[in-house]
Amino acid sequence: MKIKIRTEIVVLIILTITNFFIIEEEVTSLLYVFLFIPTSIYYFPIKPIGLLTHKEEHYIVKTISCFVISLSLILAYITFLVGNKLVFIKLIYLIELIMNLFLISFFIQKKDRTYLLHVVLMSLNAMCYFGK
Repeated sequence: MKIKIRTEIVVLIILTITNFFIIEEEVTSLLYVFLFIPTSIYYFPIKPIGLLTHKEEHYIVKTISCFVISLSLILAYITFLVGNKLVFIKLIYLIELIMNLFLISFFIQKKDRTYLLHVVLMSLNAMCYFGK
């Protein structure tokens, strides 16, 4: 399980760094489609099913955690396409930042290393919120 979380953290760090370099450059959306969308699909429909088959404790909170990660990756793609000029997108980013804080505090109390995913995710959210 620790190796799986390390892999997920490395993938999110790579996506965050990629997003940082892509913000200033005009690239095609294919890079986002090939990097962000498959990762987003892994986090929401696939990972919660895997958690259900392994009978994880705190299944509901971990499913919400997966949904927040997936939503954040999709919003990063939408921000790339549309920009963050829309108030609705900025509002969703603020709600996600608050949810990430609650999830970080929950996972720290339970001594679960999943909180590291949400720390990296907060940096991606902040980058998209304050970016172009």
